[in-house]
Amino acid sequence: MTGTIRYRIVFILLLLCGSLFALEKNQLFLWNVETEISNIYILGSIHILNREFYPLPGKIESAFEETDVLVIEVDINNVQEEEILMLIFQKGVYTDGTTIADKLNDEDFGLLRNKLEELQLPVDAFLTFKPWLIAMTIQSLNYNFGGYDAAFGLDMYFLEKAGNREILELESMEYQLDMFIDMTEELQIAYLISILTDDSYSEIFLEQAIEFWKAGDADSLYLLMHPEKWSTPLDKELFQIFFLDRNILMADRIESYLETGGNYFVIVGAGHLAGEGSIIDILNARGNKVIQIFE
Repeated sequence: MTGTIRYRIVFILLLLCGSLFALEKNQLFLWNVETEISNIYILGSIHILNREFYPLPGKIESAFEETDVLVIEVDINNVQEEEILMLIFQKGVYTDGTTIADKLNDEDFGLLRNKLEELQLPVDAFLTFKPWLIAMTIQSLNYNFGGYDAAFGLDMYFLEKAGNREILELESMEYQLDMFIDMTEELQIAYLISILTDDSYSEIFLEQAIEFWKAGDADSLYLLMHPEKWSTPLDKELFQIFFLDRNILMADRIESYLETGGNYFVIVGAGHLAGEGSIIDILNARGNKVIQIFE
């Protein structure tokens, strides 16, 4: 059974179960936690969407209107592009004559060549890129279909509506880049191969994730994101870096807002709110009462 067929079957089963549950309870991918001095809404984001995704449910919009601080993973409007590009090319490019062909076996390099040709990109232009930079580039281009674009993501949608709200970051662009830069070469290659071979970076996966978001179904999203692909030691390490470690740090930051007071609207990737070890899981385990919101 191919990966695509497997994902379609899983999607249908989860959607049938999850959607029936969601229709009964009419839940949103939105949570609330509050203290006597703070009120925080936490919205799961899909970073890449298209125009057809909108408008949003009214309860999400009204929750946003209650707040005066917008919190996102990275404020793209605050990024110094020239500095970031300089950092990427300083840390992401071989300068000693090494090429990616020296780092991959023949089979894996063939996968890379095929993917670049599929994306109509010149293979030679990527030869001096390190595995993490190639993977990150391909991942961003994999979703370039059906009008999907980061410009339509929930982060950008609310950034454009922020008005006079204070804008805070849960992370920073430098921090997110360091995740890739600090990987061992073995882990970088594992990440690249996963991008080249995994259906999780495809149109069908994104569409499945959107359906679960619309149903407010975090459990099904977690199952979609956490299949047997995370079973090898290297895959588990990637999941630890991309999700679990970051969830702890972001939960720490959100919990600090509960202590400082104010009305916050937090937007974080939906995958960080789903399943064991998620931000919601961590906050509840620490004694906070995080409640999912219903339309």
